[in-house]
Amino acid sequence: MASIIYPDLDAPLLKVSRPVAACSRCRNAKIKCDGKLPACSACERAGRSSGCSGATDEFAKGKERSYVASLEAQCERLEKQIEAAKRRQQGLMVGQVDRENDGFSATPATTLSPSAGDEGYGKESSDIDDLVGDFGFLAVNATSRDFYGIRSSTSFAGLLLTVAIAELIPRSIPRIELPLHSQIASLTLDYFDHFHPLMPFLSEVKFWTSVDAIYQDNGRFANSHDHWTLRMVLAISAASRSRTMNDRDCQVAMAHVHVALEYAEDVLRPGTIFGIQAILLLAQYSTLNPRHFRTWYLSGIAARVGTDLGIHQEHASVACLDEATLDSRRRTFHCVYSLDRYVSTALGRAFSFSDDSVDVPLPPNPPLSASPPWQGGLFLRSIEPALFLFQIRHFQSAAFQDMFFSGRQPSSAAQSCAWERCSAATTWFQSCPTSTPAHFSTLFHLEYLFTLILVLSPSNRSPTISETDQILLFEYSVEYISQLYNEVTAPTTFSSLLTYMDVERTYTVACKLVNLLQLSHGEILQDKTPEKQKLQSGVPPAPLRSTTTGRQNSTKRAITCLYEAHSIFEYAFRRWNVRTLLDDFYRSSIELKAMLSSLLDQQQRPLQQPPHHIHHSFAHEAIRQSHSPGFQHEQTYKSSQLITPAQIQHMR
Repeated sequence: MASIIYPDLDAPLLKVSRPVAACSRCRNAKIKCDGKLPACSACERAGRSSGCSGATDEFAKGKERSYVASLEAQCERLEKQIEAAKRRQQGLMVGQVDRENDGFSATPATTLSPSAGDEGYGKESSDIDDLVGDFGFLAVNATSRDFYGIRSSTSFAGLLLTVAIAELIPRSIPRIELPLHSQIASLTLDYFDHFHPLMPFLSEVKFWTSVDAIYQDNGRFANSHDHWTLRMVLAISAASRSRTMNDRDCQVAMAHVHVALEYAEDVLRPGTIFGIQAILLLAQYSTLNPRHFRTWYLSGIAARVGTDLGIHQEHASVACLDEATLDSRRRTFHCVYSLDRYVSTALGRAFSFSDDSVDVPLPPNPPLSASPPWQGGLFLRSIEPALFLFQIRHFQSAAFQDMFFSGRQPSSAAQSCAWERCSAATTWFQSCPTSTPAHFSTLFHLEYLFTLILVLSPSNRSPTISETDQILLFEYSVEYISQLYNEVTAPTTFSSLLTYMDVERTYTVACKLVNLLQLSHGEILQDKTPEKQKLQSGVPPAPLRSTTTGRQNSTKRAITCLYEAHSIFEYAFRRWNVRTLLDDFYRSSIELKAMLSSLLDQQQRPLQQPPHHIHHSFAHEAIRQSHSPGFQHEQTYKSSQLITPAQIQHMR
């Protein structure tokens, strides 16, 4: 396997300092502390090694020490243990010789126990494990490209895959050979037409250079990164065409990933742009195969490695970089940023890094060839969709951080702030390009609806929301779930972009809707137009749309929406064999379906119309199944407050 050769990007622009904090004794005495583990030199000279706070968990918690210094200290301890073991062994041998000269034979009590070596090895392994646990494999300086762990069998790639793999890919999958060179363009078209315009961290020119290197002269000049990139792009393209678990496309994708993992040790390495891009490729595939890979960990590791490398900041030293290198850094960072925000907002988790630490301008859109940018072919694609996606990710990030992770003090201007954000999101959506393919237009519309749902939701800043915001939240949630349901049941070109994170988002929206209807169904389902509220001057009006100004059959639409959400989670089970969301949503919505069914009966009875609606019968069937012997779970979704990301995360 050829070793990858990294270009001039190996030298990071930003070195991350690892300060060594003084122990308690040195800090009180105001003397210099070298921070040596397990006890500093000053405490050793004073005979207070056991009391040095450098060896305690309380001292180490939250502190970052030099990774090299910790390894040196560990090596010193191990060398002392080896010397002590040698002395003990020599003493036993001398004692045994003396006894044999005196005519005595060694007794079992005087011989070295066979398990002593195992105990010593176990103690050594335990010490190493404790060291790794104290510092964390991601807390090391990721700018060190030569990190291969404390022991020879440990590597960054091995640690990354250990936490990122949810279930091993079956060994029964046969090894797949690369397709013919002439077929590569068509087989990778799905990736470059759908995924690359939204996350353009790969250079199309370098990709086709890698393809040529692999197919020329039996791959003599191809390196590990070339093989990894081609295999992962083929895997993502095949996985995007898969519709059911273990269908042909799914099998082909897993086979390519299985081969790509053979190059993991060479490509999944910190300290280089190529290493981050390799992690991003695996993270992209994980969104299409959640059964085997965990997207949350991969996006977090990519973010950590990127910030340790310093690509989240641009200093004066970037002036020495050529245009192509600088553009690659910017693209890679914003793709890491976009993925981190995409996953965190879907799962209701904190971001890997804050917006305050980011200072990187958006990459420029490169000049295109004469061919239209949205037709298949070998030419540079426009990254215009990515630039608009980066913009809404930054907007979502600022709102999500302020609403849920910036304190718990309610704000009196929360509703005004929410409407201002809705107005800004509307401005963004209206500025989105209309010349892009239909699947990008669908994506932008879903992003717009999710943003409105996000900013109108109850939060730490606004624990309770007005009746107008409740109606708006209901309408936008119904519209979001309905559009995604249509994409699931009647696949379009957007289906290739549909990932498991979109289903997680749907679960988040559905949970907000269920909780909203449980608490305020009387006000929401009255089919009345939201009242116009007077806010302070300068605040834009409520984000009303045609669906909110002409509201009809709200109860039936609510039942239909719950049915559609259930169908989306069934789709996730069929495609990825992940049924956690399906089971959780069934349990959390069953009482609401019964209540809405009863309410619909009351509304239809004066009109003497029998409830033959399919979704109405679905609600009755849900109640019948809930009382069957096979249904073991009870309703657990009973909250007296409007839902928050923490509650959604707890339900997961």
